[in-house]
Amino acid sequence: MHHYMPQQLATQLPAAVTSALSNPQLGRAIYENVSYKVAEQVKAQFLEMASKHIIPTFKNLAVSAAEDAANKVEARLVGELRSIQAERRHDAARMEKFGQIVQGMSETLHTMSETQIAFQNQIAQDRQALVLASGSVHS
Repeated sequence: MHHYMPQQLATQLPAAVTSALSNPQLGRAIYENVSYKVAEQVKAQFLEMASKHIIPTFKNLAVSAAEDAANKVEARLVGELRSIQAERRHDAARMEKFGQIVQGMSETLHTMSETQIAFQNQIAQDRQALVLASGSVHS
């Protein structure tokens, strides 16, 4: 009987397995169980890969992009600031020159005014001398 059992099992087992696997309910149960376990493993592996590789890579890219943008803005602002400072120095030099011109014109006008007053005084003195001289000639 001992030999009979394994031989009988060997002949009936393939038919029983084939019959069980052709049962739609068993196939669905196996599919659901296997697909759930596979999905959980894939999910766990994806989350691990994302947290170890993908997320840090995106963080590094974001930081690098932000630094590049900040450097470009800083460089542009430094250039504009230098340009503004150069313009300010140029304007200050022009204002200094303009101030010197105005000062020179003021001095010239002052000198002209003094000369005009002296000239008018001289004319007045010459007229008075002429009046006195013509009065002495008539007397």
